[in-house]
Amino acid sequence: MILAIGLVKDHSVSYHAPTMMRHTAIGIYSTGKIMLDGVVSAPEDSAKVPSVVLCHPHPMLGGDMNNMIVSTIAFEASQRGMGSLRFDFRGVGQSEGEFTDAEGVSEDVKHALSFTRNFTGVDDKRVGIVGYSFGAAAMLHNLKYTKGAKSLVFIAPPVGAVQRSSIRDDKRAKLFIVGSEDRVVPSLDLQRELDNFKHPAQFTEIAGADHRLTDHESTVAERVAEFLTETL
Repeated sequence: MILAIGLVKDHSVSYHAPTMMRHTAIGIYSTGKIMLDGVVSAPEDSAKVPSVVLCHPHPMLGGDMNNMIVSTIAFEASQRGMGSLRFDFRGVGQSEGEFTDAEGVSEDVKHALSFTRNFTGVDDKRVGIVGYSFGAAAMLHNLKYTKGAKSLVFIAPPVGAVQRSSIRDDKRAKLFIVGSEDRVVPSLDLQRELDNFKHPAQFTEIAGADHRLTDHESTVAERVAEFLTETL
């Protein structure tokens, strides 16, 4: 169940994008009738475009849907004619509920993806999902909740979350991104896990970047958008 709360138009994306995007403040009902706050971007006309769901990092580190990595990816996606949904997990920002367990936020991922696939103007067969740090862990915790996505992107995912998931057996297009100076997710440790995958995954290391990826937002966003353009 979904609820549209408001509408905000931004014509700044029209210069590069093949179609005008509308940016709509929305509410998504997750499990337990918890309403999640979000912003969806979709074409103003009847065109069916690929889209991406964006999952933010941990709120204890200032993570929400306005995180610079998340918002820059959303902007870059719109520049390339893709729709997007960025949202706050339960208990974050204006979203209802309590930020407590991994299963709860994984349920949020499932409902955000379902919302996006059913949104007017989105091609439901060309939807990707991106998680940054905690957002990546939420995707990995219950990977079956992402089954409606064609492509997966994991930015600085906790190595333990990768190890505990079934991602190594997943056949879908996958991209992993990490900073060369990330002390939370050491690049070499992540690469070792990817070596054990049954199906190849793309890997990008951002030179000089730590876990927060500060000052590398555009580089990350461009790489993500490039991957989604190729795989959706």
